[in-house]
Amino acid sequence: MIKLKKKSAARPSAEAQCPKCASEEFRRTTFRSNDPFMVRTFYKAYRCRKCRYRFFLINTLIVTWSSIIAALTVLMFGAWLLQQFAVPELEAQDIAAYNRAVDRAQGGDGAAELQVGVLLSEGRGVVRSDKEAAQWFKKSAQHGNLEGQYQYGNSLSKGIGVLQNYKEAINWIEKAARAGHVKAQYDLGNIYRYKSGVENDPKRAYLWFTLAAGQGSMEAAIARDQVEGRLKPEEIAALQEEAGKITVESR
Repeated sequence: MIKLKKKSAARPSAEAQCPKCASEEFRRTTFRSNDPFMVRTFYKAYRCRKCRYRFFLINTLIVTWSSIIAALTVLMFGAWLLQQFAVPELEAQDIAAYNRAVDRAQGGDGAAELQVGVLLSEGRGVVRSDKEAAQWFKKSAQHGNLEGQYQYGNSLSKGIGVLQNYKEAINWIEKAARAGHVKAQYDLGNIYRYKSGVENDPKRAYLWFTLAAGQGSMEAAIARDQVEGRLKPEEIAALQEEAGKITVESR
């Protein structure tokens, strides 16, 4: 019968010795429950065969991998910091577009004022600034631009670049909605449906969903049908008539 030799546990370097008797004859042993956590994590336990002294030697494999992981973590964190605080490189084409828009906007062009606001909010051609973007959206809104009114209303509703003000936000969004801005109509329907700064009002929600659906908004049509079940037939008829009047006025 052939006897297989039992493989001995991996030993540390040849220079390792028992710290008590300097013997090089020792074996691996188990950790005890009262051994410190850091010792159990980064060391291996040994027992001297000669004097029975129990000691620890560093686990080079664990330490090596821990060092690699720590280095990668530092590099990733450094890259994240650079991304957060570095000034973005601006494309020449975007810079030119921003400068042209500013030139036109200074003359009171509502569409150009809107474009400046959009470029500022997206950081295209200029360092991003939500505060300045909101200021340009306001100018565009005041000059009658529907998208400008909608964007400024959104800024007020979400409190982005300006103090949050639901009442003022609804005022600007409704201006755009009454003039035929389909996204403003849909958002206004949701405002009345979900009590976003106003009392829940399924009638007003149905009205604005109806107007948005009439311009081809499928999501508004779905929302309108969901709200419809909460209304009486005569209420629906009156709201449809009101929607027709608003449509005529917006043309």
